[in-house]
Amino acid sequence: MTDYYVDEEHEGDYDDEVDDDDLAEPMVPSLRRRPAPEPRFAQVEGRTTWMYLVLLGVLFAVLVLFSWACDVDPTTPTDLLPTEGEAPAELGDVAARLSIEVAGDVVSLTGAVPDEGARTQILDAAAGLYGPENVIDQLGVDESTTLDGGVLSVSGNVVFGDERPEQLRDAVTAALGLSDGEFSVTEGEASVDPVALTAELVDGTVAFAGTVPDDGSAVELAQAGEAVWGAGSVDTSGLTVGDVTWTEATVVLTGTTSPGDERFEALPAEITNRFGSLVEVDVSGVTVDTGPEALAQISTGITDALAAQPIAFGQNSAEIDDTSNDVLATVAELLRTVPGVPVAVVGHTDDLGPDDENFTLSQLRAEAVVDRLVDLGLDRTRFTARGEGESSPIADNDTAEGRAQNRRIEFILG
Repeated sequence: MTDYYVDEEHEGDYDDEVDDDDLAEPMVPSLRRRPAPEPRFAQVEGRTTWMYLVLLGVLFAVLVLFSWACDVDPTTPTDLLPTEGEAPAELGDVAARLSIEVAGDVVSLTGAVPDEGARTQILDAAAGLYGPENVIDQLGVDESTTLDGGVLSVSGNVVFGDERPEQLRDAVTAALGLSDGEFSVTEGEASVDPVALTAELVDGTVAFAGTVPDDGSAVELAQAGEAVWGAGSVDTSGLTVGDVTWTEATVVLTGTTSPGDERFEALPAEITNRFGSLVEVDVSGVTVDTGPEALAQISTGITDALAAQPIAFGQNSAEIDDTSNDVLATVAELLRTVPGVPVAVVGHTDDLGPDDENFTLSQLRAEAVVDRLVDLGLDRTRFTARGEGESSPIADNDTAEGRAQNRRIEFILG
């Protein structure tokens, strides 16, 4: 393409449009393009100012967005962000779900609260209405639980006109800021029969029989029994569900237990902890197994203790030596495991000395042993003391060792 130039000296001689004839021949090479006019200083200064202002605005917007991004965790759900005046809840917190179950005059509390203070508030409110002895506490403390958004539900059965469930609900929700959940308390006549259960103890296993107000009561009874005798030790197949209440209920335990096995004495506390103090648990019908086999085991224990440390006396005396204190305490403990079983304490001597003197000495020694056992807490009416002198030797009296074995105290049970 041919370049066209404009002469500076003839700038005004050319029109904006050029005829084709005028361009038929190229202009002379001496002509050159007119340089673009230099921009005025005022124009340059104005454009630069606006550019700076725009740049500063963009920079400010970036800083604001960056600051906001640092303050808000992008992984936080928007519904967990605190509103004005509200403390932020930690991620992972679970709103409390508390339950109150009433059964006449007994109230059970279940669920989890975030701290011991909240738990104490609930227990105090329940104790104020029902009495502390009739509050079954199954509340837990879990720091991941929050009272914000928590709900309290109330259920159970009461007599007509009993307003305590509503009062307890109102007190707890107001104290802890909880919302009202389901309220399903049934009112009935005051003539509902109390629970009356029997429990039979055989070989470390207890079987409950009778009527309970709900299936949960059967579960609680099983847990009470297993807390005393261990897992798998409870039979609840004899329980049925009916219209009864735990108020003024009775549980009567009968059966037998092995000598020294006193675990059954813990059952009243376990049942009271679950159903309230208005339940009476009678364990007086439990007896200790005193059959031949059980008594033989106790006799063997006494024999072994005496073999290790015989009861010693002063020479030709009925005074018990202090070295025998421990073995007598052991004998007393073994006899305590079979209360009521008669015990004959028999004194024996060797053949040295006159027969009548040996008889008298053996009698006095037997009586001294009975006195010591009574001092250790056993019932005197269980014991008889008799002396047999040298009439029943168990070893040869011709040797010192044999005579030492013949000087002895014997215990006969039954």
